[in-house]
Amino acid sequence: MRKAGKKEYFSEATYQQYLRAVNSITHFANCQNPDQVIEKLRGNTETVTKLVNGWIDTFTEKDFAPATQTGLCTGLKRFFRVNDIDINWKQIILPKLRQIRHDKAPDKQELRTILMYAPLWLKAAVLVLATSGMRAGSLCKLKVKNVNFDYDPQGQIALVDVPPEANKARVGYYTFIGPEAVNSLKKHLAFREAKGQKLTEDSPLIKPTKGKNLTYPSILNSYNRTLKRASLVKKDQGGFILHLHTLRKFFRSNLEAILTKSQIERLMGHVNTEYLDGSYFRPVEKEMLENYRRALPNLTILQDIQSEDYQKKQLLMQASLVLSGDKLARLKEILARAKSVDDAVQEFRRFREEHEEIQEPRKKTKTAHDGNGKYFVAHNEDEMIDKLHEGFKLVQSLNNDKYLLEATGV
Repeated sequence: MRKAGKKEYFSEATYQQYLRAVNSITHFANCQNPDQVIEKLRGNTETVTKLVNGWIDTFTEKDFAPATQTGLCTGLKRFFRVNDIDINWKQIILPKLRQIRHDKAPDKQELRTILMYAPLWLKAAVLVLATSGMRAGSLCKLKVKNVNFDYDPQGQIALVDVPPEANKARVGYYTFIGPEAVNSLKKHLAFREAKGQKLTEDSPLIKPTKGKNLTYPSILNSYNRTLKRASLVKKDQGGFILHLHTLRKFFRSNLEAILTKSQIERLMGHVNTEYLDGSYFRPVEKEMLENYRRALPNLTILQDIQSEDYQKKQLLMQASLVLSGDKLARLKEILARAKSVDDAVQEFRRFREEHEEIQEPRKKTKTAHDGNGKYFVAHNEDEMIDKLHEGFKLVQSLNNDKYLLEATGV
């Protein structure tokens, strides 16, 4: 495996799959380590064939998914090849990979629901993926320097430079993100700075609120949890129909008939898939920018929410995440009789200020509620970010996703 790794590239996930295959065959062969497997099998084709067929039979007993079975066999082939273990694969009955699930590209309503329940960093990630067409694995490897927010003269679109090491094909390319993704990404970066992070050009573009740097498992797990909270967990043969990779399908589907196939493939990082495109297709960035701009209405997810009924539902859903039963019931009453969302917000805000007890901050911030307007408690991340833009600075995080801010210059 190490020898193969020096000669050709494979991802960390592929490496772990190969390692799993080696560990599995070692255990099945009753050996203490892979070296014993090599010694036992090298030069003994009959033993190898019998052992591998027996190993594959255990997959069904363990109820491994077809993709897992195929991945293990691929890892075993590599292990045998680099260690000169001969085997007649024609005598091996390999599992066949079947279609595990049917999926679909999410529609805008489903994406709005997902974003409603997503934390701030995941909102940025989802909007970037949906409006750029890049892979989630590529997003995990991007740095702050890879996004040019000043590229578009109109200030709507940002250029994303995906370096070779962040692309599955190991070829660098560029793509774009729309206004909603730009705004969400800026909020995420501002939030990290307010929390004390010192951002440099080499800082990760997106970083979860808790934990270490963004990885594919972390974004996948958070996205799946958000699907469950949003009640969008419909599955087909064990997998989510709206799984993370369908964000690329949203991008691809919504650019159809607006950009050419070669242009779409280029923006998605498929730089060598179309015939002669890898050698001859070199679109001018400014032309691609204008073509992408024409497609923005199809990639706009949030800004077309205008109905009063939907806004009320959104307010209720967001509030339900943090409110106790009695306060939630009161909010429902307010929404039922309010003439507009603004009226509902103002009335509920007055009710909350009268009845809700906010945890006393630490000693140095005891004057937080002395009425002089110096301090403000934001009740969610979006409200906190808006106050940061108004000139407030973050003092500390409170319980229940609340934030204490201090007005500068007061």
